[in-house]
Amino acid sequence: MPDEEMGEAILRQAFDLWINPEIERRREAGRIERPIELRAAQIVIEPDGSGPTVRLNEEVRGIFLASSTRPIEAGEVVSESDIGEINELRLTEADGNAGHLTLLRHGDSWFVAFDFRYNGMRIKATLAAAEEFLVTAKAALEDGRLRVAIDTLFSATELCARAMLLSLPDERLLRSKKHGFIASEFNKRGRWSQDVAAFTGLLNRLTELRPRARYTDADPGIGAQEVADLLTLAESLYRQAQQEGER
Repeated sequence: MPDEEMGEAILRQAFDLWINPEIERRREAGRIERPIELRAAQIVIEPDGSGPTVRLNEEVRGIFLASSTRPIEAGEVVSESDIGEINELRLTEADGNAGHLTLLRHGDSWFVAFDFRYNGMRIKATLAAAEEFLVTAKAALEDGRLRVAIDTLFSATELCARAMLLSLPDERLLRSKKHGFIASEFNKRGRWSQDVAAFTGLLNRLTELRPRARYTDADPGIGAQEVADLLTLAESLYRQAQQEGER
């Protein structure tokens, strides 16, 4: 939850940009009557560029972490008076890839929650795939199968890079299947993010090694020790991507 000054600024912008225009649009369409008692509003933004969805009152969806003013049994219906301090709000799985701004009227004040990281569920699935490739790369290295280790290590690294990029609202990431696009965007992000800059060289090196390891009869030109070093760095990248995905 933002501090009071930031919260007031967010409230003003939310009403000016989204909530008031949505209320007026619904009035003109005859969907609501004057006046409306607004108790909750939610702006949900999908990463595909389809534009924000504005939800009002009972349309708002989310999972709340809050204290209660009385003992509550599992499955019991909860009213506003049963809720004490609200600490956190998360979107449901139905909106698992969206960013959001949610406002709740609680007592005499508004609770403001927002998270503009995108593709949470896609990031989780991408990292699960990356972990499988990392496990295979490690096993291949231990067996001395360097070509397999390099190929699967490239896949793991590229998936981690994609996971780190997916938190940004770039719909191209949902469409492009090209290796070069991921590498290019990852290198661009590395120019302004130290967390990413530490790993751009890893993806670039594996991009160089992969064709020699997979598509030619020649020696891949790399020894087991360098592959082991690349694996260690890829494991660090995986942990970094996990941390970013959980923030």
